[in-house]
Amino acid sequence: MTDCHAHMDASLLSDFRTSILNSSRFALSDGYAKLRVLSNSVDVRSSRKNLELGKELDGFVFPFVGIHPEVLKQNNSVSDYSETKLEFLRITIADLAQHASGIGEIGMDPAYGYLEIQKKLLEMQLAIAEAIPSIPLCIHSRNSVLQIFDILSTFSIRNRILFHWFSGSSSELSQMQSKGHFISFGAALIYSGRLQNMLSQSDESLIMAETDSPLVFRSLLGDSPVTPYALLSVIFKMSQIRRMNLQDMLVKLEENTNEYLRAQNSLRV
Repeated sequence: MTDCHAHMDASLLSDFRTSILNSSRFALSDGYAKLRVLSNSVDVRSSRKNLELGKELDGFVFPFVGIHPEVLKQNNSVSDYSETKLEFLRITIADLAQHASGIGEIGMDPAYGYLEIQKKLLEMQLAIAEAIPSIPLCIHSRNSVLQIFDILSTFSIRNRILFHWFSGSSSELSQMQSKGHFISFGAALIYSGRLQNMLSQSDESLIMAETDSPLVFRSLLGDSPVTPYALLSVIFKMSQIRRMNLQDMLVKLEENTNEYLRAQNSLRV
C-alpha cells in the first residue's frame, strides 16, 4: 500500500515479524489494503539481512540494498573507503541488487562529512542502478538536493526515484516532480507546518507515506521508536491536508506505491 521505511538497520524488523504476519491489513469499507514494508539498508550487513527478511516475510517486506552516507559518521577511519574498499563495495552491492526489490537508502548529507567519499558512494550505486532500470531507488537528500540533481544528470537513470522524507524547498519540489520523481512524508508531517504546506503543493500522483521506523520522535511517543503501524496516523494526516476522505487517500497512495514499485498486482485483497 504505502512506504514504511525500516531505516536504521534491517535487523530491527525482526521485532515486527509476528505483528506484521498477524496484523498486516488496514480495513476499508470495500475490503482491505495491505501493509507493505519497504525496508531500506545502510550498509552491506543490513543489505544482506534485508534480503533474508524479504525471503522470510515474502509479500510483506520488500528489501532494498545499499550504502547510506551515514556510514561515514559511524566509521572512525576514512581509510576504510580506499579505492580497493570502494571496489569491494561496488561488487558486493551489485550482486545483492540482483536479488533486491530496490536500491536504497543512498544519497548525500553534509551532516555526515567526507562529501567526496559520499559522492563516490552515490555515483557507484547510481551506476549499479543504471544497469538495472527495473528496480526503484530510494534517495536520502537532506540539505543536498541540488548536488544530487547535478550527479543524477550525469547518468542515464531510467529507474523510478523516491526522495524519501523530502524536506527541501518549493522550487526543489517543483523541479523534482517535473521529472516524475516521487517524494514521501513521514511522522514529522503530523506536527510540521512546513511539511504540511509542502504536501499541499505536491503532485498527488507522486506522493507516498512512510514512517522511517525505528526513528524516535519524542514529541509523539517519548523514547519509544516509531513502528510501521504509525503509517496510518501519517496517512490520516495526509488525508486531512489533501482534503480527501481516508479511504480515497489510502487507495491513491496504494496506486502510487504500485507505480513506484511497478507492481504487477494490486495490494487490495
